[in-house]
Amino acid sequence: MRTFRTVVFSVVSIFLLLSSCSIRHHSGYKKTSEQPNISAALQLFREVGDKQLFNAHIQAFDKEFSGLLLVKKTQKEQHRFVFLTHTGMKIFEAEQSNNSFQMHYIVSFLDKKMIKKVLFKDLEMLTQTPNLGESSFYKHRKDASFLIKRKKKPGFEYWKIDKEQLIWQENSSCLWKGTVLSYFYDADKHLKRLNIKHNGIKISWDLEPIKR
Repeated sequence: MRTFRTVVFSVVSIFLLLSSCSIRHHSGYKKTSEQPNISAALQLFREVGDKQLFNAHIQAFDKEFSGLLLVKKTQKEQHRFVFLTHTGMKIFEAEQSNNSFQMHYIVSFLDKKMIKKVLFKDLEMLTQTPNLGESSFYKHRKDASFLIKRKKKPGFEYWKIDKEQLIWQENSSCLWKGTVLSYFYDADKHLKRLNIKHNGIKISWDLEPIKR
């Protein structure tokens, strides 16, 4: 009987830990009904024909690539991506349509199933505005920054917003953290820099938009 009670207590304790520690992990935040406006900082590709050129640096394991990344919205739910080195060598060319991707060209080192899966997810994140439906909102007691929490299996999706930075941390919980996309912007909400990192995967991006 004592063993059974011990097992039940352990299971309940783990459940409570998993359900509560994600917000405790972000200490200083209190739940609020106030909702921040983040769409202005994110929507780079509002209309068909919108495009953005980035100075880009990608690190994939022990390889590094620097050059220019062009992202263009070709149709309502379609985008095209071309990454060239500064000397004109093509690293990859891809196309996104709804939730599917097609790789038209990629250098041999990156032509691996796992790497392409990560690249596709990262490129998709660049063109999306988060769906904040059924989200919980938290405001920091001291610095007035916001934390947005949204259920997304197998954990949670977080947005952390302050005066100079917006961070999208996907599928984050106490036991597992996924992709972290950071936006750095100025006081007028003009994007200055993007950074994408992965927990446990040595693939990262640094992107700086080139003003048009």
